[in-house]
Amino acid sequence: SDLRESGSIEQDADIVLLLHQQKVEKIDPEEKNVLKKANQEVSEKQQEVVKKEAGDNSVMIDLIVAKNRAGKTGKVPLLFCKNICLFSNPSRQCEEAYSNLQNERITYGNRD
Repeated sequence: SDLRESGSIEQDADIVLLLHQQKVEKIDPEEKNVLKKANQEVSEKQQEVVKKEAGDNSVMIDLIVAKNRAGKTGKVPLLFCKNICLFSNPSRQCEEAYSNLQNERITYGNRD
């Protein structure tokens, strides 16, 4: 919806790419909310997967293809190494482990 409200960008562009980084919250040992605490633990596990793959200064970023006149739209996971400003493709194992943890977060969130 934000893309539609952007005026001529949506109308004139052939391809629109967006970068999205999921917010990672630090675990508060005093947290009482079980759902929030579980999601924080999943975030920590995801960050461990990324660190194992690409090092301490790396994060997982989603490249969102919001518009593509000549092809598909969707999400592409990328590793971003902050200290050298480098985007790279994660290995299949890293991508699957990260995705499985994300599914765990969604499943847990839908139990209510």
